[in-house]
Amino acid sequence: MNPSFQKITEVLLNIQILNLSWNNIGAKGAKYLSSNNTWTNLQTLDLSSNKIGDKGAEYLSSNKTWTNLQSLSLSQNKIGEKGAEYLSNNQTWTNLQALDLSSNNIGDKGAEYLSNNKTWTNLQSLSLSQNKIGDKGAEYLSNNQIWTNLQTLGFAENNIGDKGVEFLSNNQIWTHLLTLNLSKNNINEKGAENLSNNKAWSNLQTLDLSSNNIGDRGAEWTHLRILNLPRNRISEKGAQFLSNYRTWINLQTLDLSFNSIENKGAEYLGNNPTWVQLQTLGLSDNKIGEAGAGYLNNRTWTILQALDLSSNSIWDKGVECLSSNLIYKH
Repeated sequence: MNPSFQKITEVLLNIQILNLSWNNIGAKGAKYLSSNNTWTNLQTLDLSSNKIGDKGAEYLSSNKTWTNLQSLSLSQNKIGEKGAEYLSNNQTWTNLQALDLSSNNIGDKGAEYLSNNKTWTNLQSLSLSQNKIGDKGAEYLSNNQIWTNLQTLGFAENNIGDKGVEFLSNNQIWTHLLTLNLSKNNINEKGAENLSNNKAWSNLQTLDLSSNNIGDRGAEWTHLRILNLPRNRISEKGAQFLSNYRTWINLQTLDLSFNSIENKGAEYLGNNPTWVQLQTLGLSDNKIGEAGAGYLNNRTWTILQALDLSSNSIWDKGVECLSSNLIYKH
């Protein structure tokens, strides 16, 4: 054997991270990868943005060597419900912690297959954004009793509505959940109320509900640090709900951009005495005027670092209030 080839082989034997994203790897390439029996130390495999498909997923799931695999990225690979079934049948990846299947065509049936997996007991992060998952798929996933270590769950840009959110909120085993992304779905005020009824996600820190039709509801998530609610048709009434809620003592980022908060809503927010940890407040495009700018001089927000008031109706007087730390007087 050529000495230089032997040297390369020895190096590849120790490979732990393999990134093949944004190539033209199809099912045949996945077959070649899956036939490998020497990468026993492989921990991270990134095959996102290729053309793996269902057949490629079948080949990958048949691999028996990658027992130390911790992170698998298969986003944007034209994987459908059949591919999800193949992946869910894998019994080798017992150490898998992160699985990214975003931007595929998993659908409700594929979600059901994934939820039946009994092997990924160490799974901490699951991304299923942009997969045409609806209420039924959310129900299937919420019934999973194995992913007790789940910390991050991504459902952005699916078809989940209020009923699907109800199913998710009924889950009682994701007690370690830190981040939940439900942006760009079909969630209304009832869905937000359903979410707020969940008491198991007491460690939740980041909740993204942007681009839905929510309004607002409170929830007993005392560790919540990031709350994203842009593009939700939130009016001054929604701002009042938020400001009256006293549980989010650790809130650091609140994004309410592209709503209809207006001056009265700004006044409600400015009266909140609880958000002493608030560092970033997004209120762009909210029809806030002179008075609203003055109301936002909240004396509780002593560590506020970023305030976005772009695309509102603030004139000279509003700027004077802000720059002089003045509270607007009627």
